[in-house]
Amino acid sequence: MILRPSASASRTTVLIVGWLPALAWAGVLFAGSSTATPALGWLAGLFEGADKLIHFGLYVILGGLLCRALLYTGSAKRRRLWIALGALLGAAYGASDEFHQSFVTGRYSEYLDLLADSLGSLSGALAWGWLAGRSGRNGLDCVPPADRGESAASVDSDRRSGVC
Repeated sequence: MILRPSASASRTTVLIVGWLPALAWAGVLFAGSSTATPALGWLAGLFEGADKLIHFGLYVILGGLLCRALLYTGSAKRRRLWIALGALLGAAYGASDEFHQSFVTGRYSEYLDLLADSLGSLSGALAWGWLAGRSGRNGLDCVPPADRGESAASVDSDRRSGVC
């Protein structure tokens, strides 16, 4: 479970804990697309379309991590917005990655790869959002009402509506 930052956490700490995993994974994807031979290239030859499944799987992770970062650093009441934005950011990163690959010797850009990246990102963001919503607290531990300066009544109302 991801802990919601405490009211006393510095903005820098919140940004690092929230965004570092997503940025690190984006770096892994960039490094992987910068080589003439993909690191997972041996899997692509297993069957027709395996490379699309690889793209999909890699971007499921990115979409989930982006949604996690947005939920961690943003308002828990905007869960649907963060899911959509996580999916869109992942798809945009997929587009930039395909563009980047068009400049790498031995690699090429393909629209079906971008489609797999986009669907993977959407799936990852939806999965993280679903898991977060299923917990009833947006997948984040709630900061106690006293720490947020809220009354117990507003917190009870939020919990009934599925918001932290």
